[in-house]
Amino acid sequence: MKIVIVSDSHGNNQILNQILKIEKDADLFLHAGDMEEEPRILFPYICVKGNCDYFQVETERIISLGKHKLYITHGHLITLTRNNLLRISKEKNCDIIIHGHTHKYYYEEIDGIHIMCPGSITYPRDKNKSYLVLNVNNDKIEVVKKTM
Repeated sequence: MKIVIVSDSHGNNQILNQILKIEKDADLFLHAGDMEEEPRILFPYICVKGNCDYFQVETERIISLGKHKLYITHGHLITLTRNNLLRISKEKNCDIIIHGHTHKYYYEEIDGIHIMCPGSITYPRDKNKSYLVLNVNNDKIEVVKKTM
């Protein structure tokens, strides 16, 4: 399964549409918050609420992916440390945890837990506008950073 993960688009729907065209073979599109847009307008992206979003949408979601479970949140309501993210993933029984908010790309695997932040596709705080492609196939999880 190919999953595209974006975050922190801050109203830039043009770049979201561009990613849809680039990654047209993806099975799932996730947005880790700060869309600044009604989530229904961003379909097929499945969204969680960020600190700049002022409409009704969940602040976290859990998605089953066969043997794997994915937890996604923006990150503004939790402490974004490695230990806290590991604790949350164990509490939620998820082996993939995704957050936004920092505007910086991050990926690490610790004891079978995959922690990631796609960065920002509009206002990066590191070098490039970025998003992630997550490939989940049975026991194999592959994370690919894409830059714009």
